[in-house]
Amino acid sequence: MLLGMSCANAYAALPPWAQRSVEFKATLDDQGVMKALPHGSLIQSLEYIGPDLYRVSAGHCTLEVRVKDRPMPEHQGVPMVGPRHFELEVGMSVCTED
Repeated sequence: MLLGMSCANAYAALPPWAQRSVEFKATLDDQGVMKALPHGSLIQSLEYIGPDLYRVSAGHCTLEVRVKDRPMPEHQGVPMVGPRHFELEVGMSVCTED
């Protein structure tokens, strides 16, 4: 019984470096990120700011992208073990003139 409880509470099956890679790819592929940047802007950098927070830079514009947890799928009322389920919350782009 104790083993079953500890498995039910397990959260991420991916090592941290692999999870970050998944989050990077999701950010780069996200249509919301592209729509938030000025038309024709190309992403030049993606920076890890802190837990669940990234900064995307494109030319003179930046925007923040937050990683938000989604509930883990359940099987018979018990959360399933596996990689983190998340969605991205895309902020407004901030552009400076140089």
